[in-house]
Amino acid sequence: MGNILDKELNLPMEPSIFGRSYYWLNNPPDVKNSNFEETVDKLDTPEKAAWYTGNYFRYEDDNDYSNPGEVFNTKKGNCVEQMGFQAYALRQHGYESYILQHIAIGSAHGICMYRDKTSGKWNALDYWKLYNAQADTPEELFSAIYPG
Repeated sequence: MGNILDKELNLPMEPSIFGRSYYWLNNPPDVKNSNFEETVDKLDTPEKAAWYTGNYFRYEDDNDYSNPGEVFNTKKGNCVEQMGFQAYALRQHGYESYILQHIAIGSAHGICMYRDKTSGKWNALDYWKLYNAQADTPEELFSAIYPG
C-alpha cells in the first residue's frame, strides 16, 4: 500500500519544508517577562509553540510527569512533557491537539500532533520542528514522520 510519502501531498518534500525548524522565528512573540497564562495566550500558532519550546525549554527526564504549568515554571521536561505543553497551548487557541507516543525496544518518544484549522489535516510538532504532513489520519501522520 505504501506510506503517505508515496502520495501526492501538494507540497515539496524538501527537508526545509518537511520537518522545518522553528528554532528561529521572524517576529517572535514577546514572552520574556510573561507568566504562564500570558505566554500561552501569545503562542497562538504551531510555529510559535515550536519556537518557544526550542528557545525556553531544555530536555530533562527525571521519570516524573510534569503538567504544562510545571514544565513552564521549571523550563524543562522530557519529550512527552514538552509536547504536552505544546498540545495545551494549541488547544487554548482552538486546535485539536494530542500527544502521540511510540515505544519500541530501546526507544520511546512523544510528539505533539494537531489538526490544521484550515485544511483539517494532521501535522506535528517535535520540539522546535514542525512536520507539515497534511495527513488524513493520525496513523498516516505517524507513518509520514516515522516511515517503516
